[in-house]
Amino acid sequence: HAVGNKLSSIPQGFFRATPDISSVSISGNRIHTLTKESFSGLKSLYFFSLARNQITELPADIFSDLQINHVLDLSNNQITEIPDGLWKTTGAEHNIQYLLLQRNNLTQLKNTTFEGLKTLHQIFLNNNFIRNVDRNTFNNTGVQFIFLFQNRLTNLKNDSFGGGTVKSIHIYNNDIEEISETALGGIGNATMYLNCANLKKLPRLTRIGNGVCIYNEFVPKVTFSQDMGVLTPLFQKLGFQCLRNPTNVTCSPCKPGGYGNGIGECMTCPRDEIGSEKCKNCSSGNYVLQGNGSSASDCKACPEGTDRTRHAGFRACFCKQNYTRTNRFGRFIWQNTKARETDGRLFVDKLSSRMKIFLGFYQVVGDLYESIHIEKFWFWEILELCRKVGQTMFITLLGWEDALTKLFTIGTSVLFLALHVKFSPMESRFEQHLQLFSLTAIFLNILVAAVHLPVQYQATLSTLLILLDIGVVLAVAGEVVLVLVRIIRRKLWPGN
Repeated sequence: HAVGNKLSSIPQGFFRATPDISSVSISGNRIHTLTKESFSGLKSLYFFSLARNQITELPADIFSDLQINHVLDLSNNQITEIPDGLWKTTGAEHNIQYLLLQRNNLTQLKNTTFEGLKTLHQIFLNNNFIRNVDRNTFNNTGVQFIFLFQNRLTNLKNDSFGGGTVKSIHIYNNDIEEISETALGGIGNATMYLNCANLKKLPRLTRIGNGVCIYNEFVPKVTFSQDMGVLTPLFQKLGFQCLRNPTNVTCSPCKPGGYGNGIGECMTCPRDEIGSEKCKNCSSGNYVLQGNGSSASDCKACPEGTDRTRHAGFRACFCKQNYTRTNRFGRFIWQNTKARETDGRLFVDKLSSRMKIFLGFYQVVGDLYESIHIEKFWFWEILELCRKVGQTMFITLLGWEDALTKLFTIGTSVLFLALHVKFSPMESRFEQHLQLFSLTAIFLNILVAAVHLPVQYQATLSTLLILLDIGVVLAVAGEVVLVLVRIIRRKLWPGN
């Protein structure tokens, strides 16, 4: 196993020396691209986990030379689509019984999505963005338990769950308003668990079968046989409580008012100021590092590169579009950049950090030698420092995308821009113009970040802003070069 490392890819031929292993877990890494050659050498796996990586797509032939039996875990990735032909093999067919696809970015299920899987027992598709399930999607899969809760379904019109094998369908925490007779035509005696509050249209009562309107205390149960021992620790880490019986294991999430401690136990939420024992949610844009939070002080601000408008739920914050994870709970980076150093930091990041330290040092000790401001504006550096400290405080506590941060940054930039134009407090005309240029650049950067722009304009504006920012750096560098040239000229030609 290679769990919780910093792998960004799987070297070609990595498994050729161990073709007979039956269990592989490469979860909790940074893998975002897979190829058929990634698993070259593997023949048959009882348990295969690629969970908690950064995988966005699956090549259609990735599992074609590999037989997967029992468990395949692809949860907690960024997969947007299951390609046609994914389950076709060149040898023995897959014998997958438990397929975990929860917490991805799936938007639809086609009638070819699971074609080739005939032995499914339970399938987990919860916490995706699924809006549509095609007709006959689960036909001939053998699936008995379907978990589709926490998605974007608004209606059920297709005969999606037919096939005669389904026992229960979990579709609560969707905004379903309509269920047609066709949708229930093939479910037989299966039980459908759903929220009924939003329902506006139902089929005739004789066709509803075993529909169950769930309540707030409801939690789903997952049952599997004792020989599926690999699943017990997996669900315990996800916050489930598992009870072992002589023949099987039943796992269920902790009920409202409790939380999982990661080792299979449910802990009671501490009472709040009004005596309630119900666990509270962190507000949008916050999350609990590693889970198991028991108070508001455990909620931390989501890192840069995350979508702070979405509720993190029980997991890490969601990626913004075109951003990728550096690790599960850490910062996010633009996915088209490549790290230049072994520690994962970009060269430009290191350069800007060192420049910031140097400029901070100069800002503190520079006035010991020569003031850069006109004598009557001796206090101006204090005002500038207050502006920078205030801006840094808002960014650190609330993040760049918070409305208050944007308002403060834009407001102070405009205010100081106006004050500089009116009073011209700096001794050097060049430094005065440079400060105006810098404040204008900051204002435009934050203004563009604050306004939602059409996609077709984003690339052009990003390029213009980068050129503007580079202009500030070049202006500073140009002044340094001019100073050096003047010094050299005085040394070489003292009389000039």
